[in-house]
Amino acid sequence: MGWQGVYWFRVPVAILALTASYALPGVAGKSGDSNRFDAVGAMLLAFWMSAILLGLALLQVPEVDTVLTGSLVIIGMVALVAFVARERKSSNPIIRLSLFAERRFAAINLLNVVVFLVGFAAILLTPYYLTRLLGLDVRLMGLVMTLWAAGSMLGAWAAGRLVGKALTQAALAFGCGWILCVGLALAALCDRDTGLVLIGAALFVQGLALGGFQLAYTDTVVAALREDERGVAGSLAMLTRTLGTVGGATVLAASFAAIEGAALAAGRPPAAAFMAGFEQVFAGSAAALAVTLLAATAVSRTAR
Repeated sequence: MGWQGVYWFRVPVAILALTASYALPGVAGKSGDSNRFDAVGAMLLAFWMSAILLGLALLQVPEVDTVLTGSLVIIGMVALVAFVARERKSSNPIIRLSLFAERRFAAINLLNVVVFLVGFAAILLTPYYLTRLLGLDVRLMGLVMTLWAAGSMLGAWAAGRLVGKALTQAALAFGCGWILCVGLALAALCDRDTGLVLIGAALFVQGLALGGFQLAYTDTVVAALREDERGVAGSLAMLTRTLGTVGGATVLAASFAAIEGAALAAGRPPAAAFMAGFEQVFAGSAAALAVTLLAATAVSRTAR
């Protein structure tokens, strides 16, 4: 079926799940009234997310009119405002917006967006570094990239052993954030003569940090929600992660293209221009994450 099949096979599963959800009996609330699903809020949520993310994605396609992409983003923002207004009035909202009035809760969700925004740099740029600069075969490149996935699995396992025992959720989340900064900085130090050791270490460290951070973040969000809202935790994690990765694809790709283009215009050879973009994107990502971590730490401390 091709790569499109990865997405198409989910469609009947999603339709089946949605249909089944309407057949389930309502859950009695504390007041004795049954909780009704906020279908209007759900549609607004899906619409504003789709419009904004599609607009950001199309910004990377030169053939698409900027008026269209700009219109999609504006329409999405209007739908977002409508969604917020709807959720404030709903007796059973998709998510209680009052949760974000708590500074630490808002900070950890913003941090999740930024972590996946800068973390996307490894997926976006490293394959090109391995094939174009180091000359690796595509299969060998894929094998090297599995270090990122292996680190993620190990990080999630280790975080599960530590959280609530040796470390609090917040300490683990912020610690993993700083480890990700180290991984991004290691990638920024790579050059044509580095070889596979440094980029392999950078990939593994970044994966380790992302795996650990995601577990700590999810645990934090789950702990902040009522028992009957626990299903929202996974959805919120997916929402903030998606905003981060799509935003990262747009911002990082545009930054890389601008830096590489400027280097080429200055007369630098293609390989050197590529490395200029590669190094500066990773260095900028590490700096942006460090600033976000410092700001989130300050907010969390003042919220105590």
